Amino acid sequence: MSRERSTSFDIHNGKTKSNVFQIDVLQRSTDNNASSNTETNFDDNKILLPPNQTNLHRNLKERHMIMIALGGAIGTGLFLASGQALSLSGPGGSLISYGIVSIMVYFVMTSLGLFKLNFRFFYIQLYD
Repeated sequence: MSRERSTSFDIHNGKTKSNVFQIDVLQRSTDNNASSNTETNFDDNKILLPPNQTNLHRNLKERHMIMIALGGAIGTGLFLASGQALSLSGPGGSLISYGIVSIMVYFVMTSLGLFKLNFRFFYIQLYD
């Protein structure tokens, strides 16, 4: 891959950055008469890379990527399903069903709290 130094423009704070590398992603041979890549003449076949930075780490493992993808899929599914439920039942039906489910969740959480206080075996099985 051919690397050449270039200057880029940061759109967030309006300053130019120098010492930025451009890498030719198509790995084409460039002749000496080719014009330089500036803001007025930019080649879309090249990507800009910042200079070597020591504070960037790639510590995401495969399980992290799987959880991110799974969370995105579940979140999208819940968003679409709640929209479909709202369109079928209307706002009143959605509020009634939300209230019913909230009461059920409250009772389940209360009973789990009572398990821990009244029955010692549940606490022992949970933490052993």
